[in-house]
Amino acid sequence: MDEPIVTWLGNGPTFMVDNHFTVPAARSDVLKAPKSFPLPVLRYTLCEMSLTWNMFGGTDFRQTSETTSKK
Repeated sequence: MDEPIVTWLGNGPTFMVDNHFTVPAARSDVLKAPKSFPLPVLRYTLCEMSLTWNMFGGTDFRQTSETTSKK
């Protein structure tokens, strides 16, 4: 399997920030909101849900060397 390729679309350089994300002190419930969030006004219970995910092939961005065709 090939390694992933990252394409940077910005004009400036890419830089990394060490320790940007903090490591959690203990395992927590991922479905609960963080303690910093306000208390909810209402609560909804989801009993049943269907999800349809359509994926299409193709490219979202043109190569920079291509010119835009005018109609």
